[in-house]
Parts: sequence; C-alpha cells; structure tokens
Amino acid sequence: MSSVIPVRLSIKARELPNTEGIFRSPDPYAIIKIQHGEDDVEELGSTEVIKNTMDPTWVTTFTFNFQLGKASSILIRIFDKESSGEDKPMGGTLFSVGKILGSRGNSLAKKMKGGGVVYAHIEKEVGEGKLMLQLRGLKLKNVEDSGFFSKSDPFFEIAKQSTEAEDVWVLAYRSEHVKNNLNPLWNSKKLELSAICSGDVQAPLKISVFDHEGSGDHIPIGTLTTTVSELILAKRFGGGGDKGNDAGKLDLVDDDGGFAGSIAVLQAQLVGLPKKDKPPKPEPKPEDEPEEEVEDEPEPEPEPEPEEESEIVLEEMAPPRPTFVDYISGGCQISLYFGIDYTGSNGDPREPGTLHYLHPDGSHNDYEKAIFGVGSILADYDLDKQFPVWGFGAKFGGVDGIVQHAFQVGVDAEADGVDDVLEKYRSFFGLAGFTMSRPTDITKVMKIAANRAKRMQEEKAADGSMTYSILLIITDGAVSDIDATKAMFDEIEDYPISVVIVGVGDEDFSDMQFLEDCGNATFVELNACGGSERKLAEETLKKIPDQLVTYFLDKQGINPPSPIASAEDEIEFDEEEIDLTGWDNDSSSSSSSSSSSSSSSSSD
Repeated sequence: MSSVIPVRLSIKARELPNTEGIFRSPDPYAIIKIQHGEDDVEELGSTEVIKNTMDPTWVTTFTFNFQLGKASSILIRIFDKESSGEDKPMGGTLFSVGKILGSRGNSLAKKMKGGGVVYAHIEKEVGEGKLMLQLRGLKLKNVEDSGFFSKSDPFFEIAKQSTEAEDVWVLAYRSEHVKNNLNPLWNSKKLELSAICSGDVQAPLKISVFDHEGSGDHIPIGTLTTTVSELILAKRFGGGGDKGNDAGKLDLVDDDGGFAGSIAVLQAQLVGLPKKDKPPKPEPKPEDEPEEEVEDEPEPEPEPEPEEESEIVLEEMAPPRPTFVDYISGGCQISLYFGIDYTGSNGDPREPGTLHYLHPDGSHNDYEKAIFGVGSILADYDLDKQFPVWGFGAKFGGVDGIVQHAFQVGVDAEADGVDDVLEKYRSFFGLAGFTMSRPTDITKVMKIAANRAKRMQEEKAADGSMTYSILLIITDGAVSDIDATKAMFDEIEDYPISVVIVGVGDEDFSDMQFLEDCGNATFVELNACGGSERKLAEETLKKIPDQLVTYFLDKQGINPPSPIASAEDEIEFDEEEIDLTGWDNDSSSSSSSSSSSSSSSSSD
C-alpha cells in the first residue's frame, strides 16, 4: 500500500474584520499554499469570491497528497476583492496538516492576529469520476419582496450528508445566480464525485435553492433531497423536464412544507470512472486445427474515443480498502513511546564528538534529532501529548550495580510533550551513581511497550474507540542477542504496536537487516538520511500507516468507525502563534480562480 494518501481541504472563516467600513461588507476570498519544510512551498489555488459577508463558507476545495512522515503546513491568506485597485489583505494564518488530522473531526480553528477565525477541515479523497450536471428551475416560488414586477434571482447549493450525523450537511457546490427569473437555466458543471458525495452515488444530497441578495442574506426558496443516481435516472427517464413530462422533475419544498417549484435535470451523466475489466482473450486454436488464410492488412488507426458516459451501478459497490486517514478520521488515537540507548558504547557524554554529547549552543545531537524529528510529527496525533520514556543499558548505584534493560527516564511516568522528552533525556546524565554499561538489549523495553499498547487498546475497545502505539527506539549499535530480539518481535506480532528503530553513529548495522522480515518493525540509519531530522521522519514513518491498517483490518477484522463530525462550536482551537513575516505579498494580486489542484465552483 502506498504511504501517500490523497486528501481534500475545505475552509471557512467567521467574524472577519470589515475592511469596507460601516455601510457595506467585504467580498472575501482566500489563497491557499502548502509548505513542506522551509523552502518547498506550492500554491494550491484560491477560493471563489463571496460577496458582502464577514462569515464566508467557501465551496472551493483543495486536493493534495498526505504522507505521515512529512511535516506539512497549510498557509492561508484572506483578501477583500476590490473592483479596481489592489485587493485588501484581511489576515492570514498557518495550520499544521498533522494537527488538523489529529484533532476531533479532522477540523481545527485558528484566530488571526488582526481579527477573525479560520476553520480548516481535511478528509480523505474518496471515489473517482465526475458528474456532468445541468439543472433548471421551473415555476420557482417568488420570494422577492422589492416590487410587484420583481422576481427572485435564484441560485442553488448542493450539500452532502455527514457520515456521522444525518442532520449535518456539508456544503459541496454553489451555482451562479440567474437574475430576475423564476425558470432559471443554470450553467452546466463537471463536479467531482469525491467532493459532492464521497464517491457514493447512493449517498443523500440536499439541493437548496435561494434568492440571491446583494447583502449576502440570501432568502431560501425551497429544498429537496436526492442522490446522484436519482439525478441520473431523472434525466434518463424524464426527458429533462420537457413540457408534458413530469417524470424528470424534482419538487422543491419550502420551510412550511409547501410546494416551492421544481428542478428539471437537463444533464446528469458520470464520466471518468474506471473502466470495467475487459473479458479475457479467447484461447488460441490447437495446432492441428487448420486456420483460415487471410491476407495481412494494415490495422486502421484507432479513432480517439469521445468522453463516454459511464454506466451507473445502482447496486452497492465494494468499498475500497481503508487507509490510515480513515482510522484517524474515525477517532483512532496514536500513542507514542520512547526507548533510549544509554550503553557505554555511545561514549562519555561529557566529551565533544560522542553521541550523547549535549552541545552548548543548543544544536541537536543524533539522539535529539531522532526524538524531535519523529516525535514532533507523531505528537499531533496524540491527544494528551503524554509520552512514556524508557532507557536501557545502564546501571544505578555505580559500577557495582546491576545492568537495567528497561528503566523510567525522569521522575514522572510520562513526559509532557516532546520538549519534555528532550529535557528528561538531557537531565538523566546528572544522576548520582548512573553508569553507562552494556549489552544492547531492547527486548525488555519492547515487552513493556507492547503490553501497555495491548492494555490501552482493550480499554479503548470497551468504550467503542481505538488506539495504536508506536515505540521509537534509538540505539548506537546492533542488538546483542539477535535470536532473542527476533523471538520478541514474533511474540508481539499481533499487538497494536509498531517498533521504529533508529540507528545513530558510525557502527556497522548490517546485523539489523533481520528486521526487514518483522512485519511491525522499521529500521533506519540516521546517517543514511544525511543527518536530516526531516528526512529521518519521512523514512521512519513510511510503513506506519500500512502497519496500523494491517493490525486493525487484517488481524482484528475492525473497520474504521465513521468519521467524527464536529459542530462549529465544538471545533478545537489551535492557540499556537505563527509569524507569517516573509510570506510573499504577491498573493494580493492573484486571480480569484482556482488552480488545477482545487475543485472550484461559481460564486453566488
């Protein structure tokens, strides 16, 4: 399974600062960029402009590839669209992709320094293909109250039903508005199935029609509930709402339950779906069977195939294999543990050049690089940020003490965040009677961590939730007893835990190649990553998503729960302050049309 998972970002904002003064509201749009590391910045595109509002919910979404080991950030800058001159900056903020995915409902909110709140939500990209759709309204209810001859300016929205709550609808598309017309013909659009129905043509959709108001306070006309498959059938058998044929009409209902007009389906077809497997070629004729002689003729050049309508499958289709994002979206928590090698082969930590030497300038040694590089990414998926830290390979009570192969690092049973892990690691060398010894035995730490992981998952399962643990072991050499280590990996093979081992220093780690045959193990040498924390994290975490899915789905038969939905007032706030100084200000002149990596729609 690939470690790269396509995901979709949607955003909205509330209580934006009014850059237009007292008498009117701004016309906000947002420009979205994704950042990997310090210099790798890519613009995903921009949202549509929504007129006269300080509370925009943009329907344009942005697709990008998520990889657990990559520390990625979403940069959002919001502007007020001006009819002439430069657009006015309204504020900006930055989200960690990991923090969004690790938060309840995969949603996170941040306050902007100049005022306003931005909400970001990420979900897995599901389904292939697109829906070619064109609708028109028929005899819509006139809710315009500005005069006897005035008519409504209708537009429609499509919302998909939340998988967690039937009464929660997620806006997926908004059409343009047609002025002064109760029989509006809206433009044909090609809509991604992943955006409007998460790839499920039987999933409920809500179509809502509104009368567009320049103030932004649009007046509801009516709603209906349908599905993609029903829209297709309405077009196929209803004649698109032609006069005298009501089969293709879908009736709207107003807030009082009364008739509010109809929607005719002029176009509804699926395109771009995966083609069905072709039948196998016939077996060749036996050699003793004579074949007809035919003259060789050049094969004609194949004509380019037009974009054909895909056959709609009305029966339930087999779901795709779940991914790491599915389990995280369903509430699975990640628990992170640390195991640190304190054997004497690391060298005297007071001597520069040794592996545990603490640099006076604060730069990281190899152990600190592994702790921070891997830990800072996985911490986003651990709600309480409490991490057990164990050491191995040292004595207490001087040289006459007994070698301990699993001991608690620090006074407290758990470290409070990654920074506290680093602090506990550093302060441990000053303990009286602490002696770095040998051999390198990781089996005791593995056993303690695996038992803890199993116990935590059993407790979570009792209340309908789940957790998966990751043990990060950092060592300067190959293990002393390979057979005992293999046996321990066999023992914990069916436990809810992955063991990531990082080799530091210049030792020969060729004896660690046996780990390639251990299903829940990963081994990476820091030197092979050029000493880079970012590259180390990317390499060590590549296998984790597949290992998690294998444990729950293949070994336990547990499918991911439905994604958790959070109401707006339940979304967690990220209070971290972000300095956006230096982010280019060219964005203010960018067009409000989205790039190819976004799923765009017309503004209302």
